[in-house]
Order: sequence, then C-alpha cells, then structure tokens
Amino acid sequence: MTFRALTVACWILGSVACGAGPVRAQAETLAAQAQALYDREELDAAHPLYAAALAADPTNDEVRLWLAETTRRLAGWYPDEQEERLETAILLAEDVLRRSPCNAFAHTVIGHAYNPQYGAWTRASADSMWTHLRHAVACDPDEGDAWDGLVLEAFLRGEADVEAEGSRRLHAMGFFPASTTALARWVLDALPRNAVYLTYGDWDTYPALALQEVEGVRRDVAVINVSMLQRADFTRAYAAHHRLPLPDSIETFELRYDTCGSSGYGEDAVFTLADHVITFWLGEERHGRLGRPVAGAVTLPGRMLECKGPVVVNHGPYETVAEAGADYVDIPAMRAALGRLNGRAFRGGHNPRDRSPVRRSSSPEGITGVVVAAFVHYIYALCEEGRVGEAEAALGEAERFAADAAYSDPRLLDYARDLIASVGGSVRE
Repeated sequence: MTFRALTVACWILGSVACGAGPVRAQAETLAAQAQALYDREELDAAHPLYAAALAADPTNDEVRLWLAETTRRLAGWYPDEQEERLETAILLAEDVLRRSPCNAFAHTVIGHAYNPQYGAWTRASADSMWTHLRHAVACDPDEGDAWDGLVLEAFLRGEADVEAEGSRRLHAMGFFPASTTALARWVLDALPRNAVYLTYGDWDTYPALALQEVEGVRRDVAVINVSMLQRADFTRAYAAHHRLPLPDSIETFELRYDTCGSSGYGEDAVFTLADHVITFWLGEERHGRLGRPVAGAVTLPGRMLECKGPVVVNHGPYETVAEAGADYVDIPAMRAALGRLNGRAFRGGHNPRDRSPVRRSSSPEGITGVVVAAFVHYIYALCEEGRVGEAEAALGEAERFAADAAYSDPRLLDYARDLIASVGGSVRE
C-alpha cells in the first residue's frame, strides 16, 4: 500500500486499516501522544499516531489538520515521496475546508504545501501559496504560521503593506520567543551604521525585521536572509531594495563542489549561489566599492564567512571578515556590547501557536546561549592576553546575565571557569 493510500485509509476506514480501536475516547490519548512526538521533531513516529487518532474519531478536524501538517512536513524528509505526501496533505486539508471554508489552519497547510521554496513538485505554485496564506490570515489575523510565510513572499512581490502587517502581527502576538527579540535588539544596537546583516534562520531574521518595522530600530541596516539568497529572484529583490550590486553571473551560476561551500561538509561541501553572492559583496567591501560594511549573524553556518577572507572577527553580537593580521576577537566591541545586556528580556518560552517542529523542539535557551557564548569568547580572549582580573569580572557578569535570563545550562559557564583557573585566576564554584 502506498504512503497516500495508507494515510487516507487510516482516516476513512478506521481501526481495521490503522490498528486503532474504534472507540472515540482513544482519539484524545492518541493525539496527545502524537503531539508529544511532533513537538520533539519525531514526525515519523507522530504520523501513524495522528492517523490512528483520526480513525478513532473521524469527526475531529483538528487532528485531521495535524495529520495533514505532519504529512506535509515529512514530504521534505523523503524527496522520492514528496509529491505523494504533499498531495495527501492538501487532500486532508481540503476535506476540512469543505466543512469549514474559513479554517485558517487548513489554508496554511495548503499554502505551505504549494510553496516552491519547499520543493520543486509539479503543483508547486507561488500564486497558490500566496492565495491560501492570505486566506488564512483573513480568517484569523493571528495565524502566525501563515504570516511566517507571507512576510518574505510579500517582500519578493513588492507588497510592502502586507510585509509590514505581517511583521507587526508576529511582533504583537509574541509569535517568536522573547529571547529572539532580545537578541535581535542587542545585535541591531551593536551593528555598524548601514551594515548588510546576513541572517540564516527564522529566529535571527523575523524578530529583527519586526523591530525595524514596529519600533523603527536601526532601519539603516539591511537584514538579508542568506537562505533566500539560494534563489535568484530573492537575490535580485534584496539587491534592488537595498541598492546592492550583484555579480553578472547570477542567472548562469551553477552549484559546484568546493570545500569552502557552506552546504555540506568536507569534499561533499557545495558552493551555492548564496556563497557566490556573499563572496562578491565581501570583495566589493574590501575594495571600497560596496559603500557599507558586511556583518554576519553568529548563527550563520560556519563556512558562510570562513574561506571568504583571511580572518573572521568576532565582535560579540556579530562577525565580520577582515584582512590578515586582524585580531580574531574585537575585545573593545565585545566589552561595549556585553555591557548593554538585559538578561530579564531573554525570559519566556514558545508561543503555542507556532507549529514549526524545529522551533518547538528547540529550547529558547539556545538563543540565550548565543549571548553566553559571546561572554565565553570574550573571557577566552582576555585570558589569552593575561588580563585575568578582567576575565574574572566578565565571568561574574556572565553569571548574573544567566541568572537574570533563567539560563540553566551550566556547560558554557563551567568552561569559562576552567579557562580562568587554567591561567591562575580564582573562580567561585
């Protein structure tokens, strides 16, 4: 039986197909078990339990949509089955829309299934994606997962009003954890004027865009998601919007194996369009032709900046590429940035309406850990220069920040204590 046939049979035929009892009371327990697995990003294990829960209670459209969402996301894990899984996800969500035409969750599932960014299947359509995600937020203005997809697509389409509304909505509903907004504020405050700030994921991109839109924070900074630079259309849109030059070979660029590529590792590393564009921008900056500094989020993949210049310099909230002979840590900049932190601003958990299993399975503490890691880099650099007293003082500040932010992972601070002890300093246990 194919994946699609099995999924459909589970929610139409019931226990005979799925092995679940026909008792409707089982559905809640099965769905809760599936949700726990989904929240740990164990989608393969969650999928059959959602299907069994729907078999136990075929009237439960919420479970049907979680099954559709899980099916859609699994399509990205299994390229050979992508089309079948996406078709199945759409079928499940369309079944809900027949009964509830303004179900935001259903429109979001379908919209993201059509998103060409997530896979080049035969029915991928940016227009269909746009239509369904717009329906989703019209039905429920706080449908964060739909706004998550609309903000960058609106930017690409030149729909500035939609882009701005999405940023405002995501910010107002606290869709992203407080730690991501606090980190974005810290980074934006520290970046050099007119910086081109290269981000990587949702958590370092959307909160920064929202702060710029809602609070007017550092609108001089160009926030550019490097994942979107893998697409020529987004690359052109970014360049036009921020008045940045591009290499002539955007349209003809071809992926190649290269140990300096940011995708993959070692001999299997691939030099992508994003690598190509960033290398060009860094070269233009080095020769004084870009007119603005390039800075990377510390959450970028390691080789996104490595190999593209002699030295990658850590400034605390961000990194830059510098000429040979530069210090790998900018101690004065770190000192200034770390002194501006408010640990309590980093407190807070996930928004339960965020359905991303990656984000649900990732502790917001991980974002706070970016700051703690900056303290450790700073302490390491001080120890290397023999500035033990300053390192001890920085450790005290790091401990206070961690306590204020409710950061509980001891490993980074333990490492910092060991560093100080190794150079003859004293630390509190």
